[in-house]
Amino acid sequence: MSSNLRRILIILLFLLCMNPLIAKAYIIHSFKYDTFDQIALGFKDSGIYDEIQEMTLNGEPLDIEDLDCNICITLGERALKEMLNTTSRIRIIAFMNYNEKILGDITDKRVFIVEPDIDLLTKIIILKSLISDLKGVVIPCTSDWFEKNHDDLAGILNKKGIDLQFTVISGNIGSFFKELTIPKGYLLMAVYDSGIYNRKSIYNILEITFKKRIPFVGLTKGFVRSGAYISVIPDFYAMGFNAAKQLKSETNTSMIPQEYNVVVNNNIMKMMDFSLKKSPRVQFLR
Repeated sequence: MSSNLRRILIILLFLLCMNPLIAKAYIIHSFKYDTFDQIALGFKDSGIYDEIQEMTLNGEPLDIEDLDCNICITLGERALKEMLNTTSRIRIIAFMNYNEKILGDITDKRVFIVEPDIDLLTKIIILKSLISDLKGVVIPCTSDWFEKNHDDLAGILNKKGIDLQFTVISGNIGSFFKELTIPKGYLLMAVYDSGIYNRKSIYNILEITFKKRIPFVGLTKGFVRSGAYISVIPDFYAMGFNAAKQLKSETNTSMIPQEYNVVVNNNIMKMMDFSLKKSPRVQFLR
């Protein structure tokens, strides 16, 4: 190949990568999940990229063009791991990852992390705005979670008339919830603490809180379907749409969702003594 031809090819490749309408975007699903679909739809509707390929992990190698100008949306932990292990150049926007160890180990400047949930302070203030007679919130957690996340939330919320209580669990999780009592006018709130809430424990916790008529704030719509009273969740469509608009960021940073929806179990609500205000953001499930 002549030196002139080589120069031309290099220039064409550079121009290709500088044009966001020609560069490709990939959306990688860890598995089929309706929340992933909402995020993906929001990203696609942003109009940032004309050419988008969407795929779900199935054990086969992914056909990805690992170029600086391309971008990859990973939905879930498995998709993020796959892209970190098999690519070195493509930029990654990572959604719906809860494993703090994995996220804490990421030093790759290609990765832009979108936090999977609204921040705790905002979530509690939203609940107070909807439940005027809410007196306080009880949060069971592990010592590791408490050390990393409690900050000065109790002091801030106390000024807003909300009593926040953290209860660190050191023994058996099932026994803790069976013996748990909370004051009248308080909510029991779940947080993303895998030491407590995981696939092995969550249904048992939901069953116990339901039988004891404890008003439980879940983490997802699935929690509410399975017996939680209420969940404040991100607007996942908006999460994908807004993240797409921040593609110009070149640092290893994170984005915290701001837009939200509230999901309420209508049958559980009838069992509780709270007054829930009407809001267009509230969706009732039966």
